[in-house]
Amino acid sequence: MSMKYFNARNVIGTVVVLLSCATISIAQEGPDPAQVSAMKKLDFLTGKWKGSGWIFVRGGKRRTFGEMENIGWKAGGLVMTIDGKGKARNPSKGKERSVHNAFTVVSYDRAGGYRWGAFLSTGQSTVAHGHLESANTFVWEMEIPQMGTMRYTIKINGNKWDETAARSTNGKKWIPFFGMALTRQ
Repeated sequence: MSMKYFNARNVIGTVVVLLSCATISIAQEGPDPAQVSAMKKLDFLTGKWKGSGWIFVRGGKRRTFGEMENIGWKAGGLVMTIDGKGKARNPSKGKERSVHNAFTVVSYDRAGGYRWGAFLSTGQSTVAHGHLESANTFVWEMEIPQMGTMRYTIKINGNKWDETAARSTNGKKWIPFFGMALTRQ
């Protein structure tokens, strides 16, 4: 009986060693070059950005806010993170309050696009799909039931960030509802 235990133990130990060697071998191969190349194309977004924005809220009122975006690389440049925070003055109380607090993870999908995973402090989250429209323009879209398609476009011109968002229920007529103008810090 002790011989079976001893043999089983050796077998388990051997399997663990082989799996460890396989994992190390795979890790040493490195990331997919297409993935690395695709993510490097988003480098124009990185940095600390600060400025203002506007959004249409219920009742068609336009509200303004201050915004900060901190964008950087993780996982050896295969993942981009975006930490966005917006604040505005409460019109009735005059106190500054948080109006936007989001964390986004961007990665390259081997199917040929970018995955935009956004998490809000309200508990909401979404996964959208994006693409490069040009060397300095990134676009992502998502479907929201009862609202249609939401399209966000970020254009970088030097140290200026211009972001707009519009929605459409038919893919033809787009109604703007959001905009930001930021400057690289």
